Amino acid sequence: MATKSLHGYLRLRVTSAHIPGALALLTEQNIMLYDISLQDDLTALLTISRRDYKKTTAILEKRGDRCDAANRFGFYWTLLTLKKRWLFVFSCFIILFLTFYIPSKILFFEVKGNHSIEEKWILEKAQQSGLTFGSKRATIKSEKMKNSILEKIPELDWVGITTAGCVATIEVREKPVDKKTEDNLFCVSHMVATCDSVIENATATAGTLLCKPGQAVEKGQVLISGYENCGFVIKATKAQGEIFGRTIRTLNLISPTNGQQRGQNIGSEKKYSLQIGKNIINFSKDSGISPPGCVKMYSRKYLTLPGGFQLPIAWVCQELLYYDCLATEDIEEDAPWLEQYAQQYLFTQMNAGEILLQETAVQLQDGCYVFTGVYACREQIGRIKIEEILNQNGKYSGTDR
Repeated sequence: MATKSLHGYLRLRVTSAHIPGALALLTEQNIMLYDISLQDDLTALLTISRRDYKKTTAILEKRGDRCDAANRFGFYWTLLTLKKRWLFVFSCFIILFLTFYIPSKILFFEVKGNHSIEEKWILEKAQQSGLTFGSKRATIKSEKMKNSILEKIPELDWVGITTAGCVATIEVREKPVDKKTEDNLFCVSHMVATCDSVIENATATAGTLLCKPGQAVEKGQVLISGYENCGFVIKATKAQGEIFGRTIRTLNLISPTNGQQRGQNIGSEKKYSLQIGKNIINFSKDSGISPPGCVKMYSRKYLTLPGGFQLPIAWVCQELLYYDCLATEDIEEDAPWLEQYAQQYLFTQMNAGEILLQETAVQLQDGCYVFTGVYACREQIGRIKIEEILNQNGKYSGTDR
């Protein structure tokens, strides 16, 4: 029982010319003695409480006896030993604290089930919905976050959030994209004009043709209707065909006459910073706006734990390359590159078209080229407009394509 005491006990070796007298004196002073054993006529072993140690040694030394501590035991002496090993005790305490604290927080994220949608995009929208680094597992409401993510990413059909330890797994299911809406058997669509034009050629392979060559049409006007009058019934279908028309397009461009060109490299510099979440700690004195002719390149190295779990802590290296800026001034009366650029841009705005005639003009005003171009084009002007999407339950919705 002595070894289990919280007070602590000592095993003493008492050397005296009269052992019975020494033991009797200690007993008279109300000192409790345990496990007394005689080694010889002059030596005895006994156990006392730690609180009585000073009193015992004072009494025995006053008689001329000698008292030595042979052993110490009890929980008190164990704590006293651990006090000298504070680093070990502190490490154990930290491990015990993290054992209960870390599983209650969300530190890592996984995304499963995505194919065409980027994982970073899903994680970004999840963070905007409240699923952030360090979130409490108990406060995560899967239904609320799921609806928020579905609102932010309409391409998803289903979202589920589960947690295991400090890892949150976002399982998603994308909407099927095997068939386009136009290929839906219950889709009713028209073909409308993309811009104001004069019809040159009109052919309808499905639906009712509502225009003819030489007719002027406006943007948004129906050219081929998806409804066909069959006498007793009206047939709803998807309008198909080709409509070519003559259009007039006008472009206005402005370009400066002078500029700057990158020259030789005159120096380089590296700046380091520590990124913790969205907060950045810069270790350089001047982290403001860089001068003209400066090229910045960033590299980030994230702290990654075994198993591929990445913490939002990154060491950022910013490399700056400085170049000479050479002033350039190229003044030409016609500026031919503007006309080339205007034609390239015009072809990106047309669908299967060509330029028939053009009138261009370039003027030099206040250090800038002002380009004006008028183009007579022949192009395909029809586009599909979905009128109704009929479902089996009779509901429909309208949209444009």
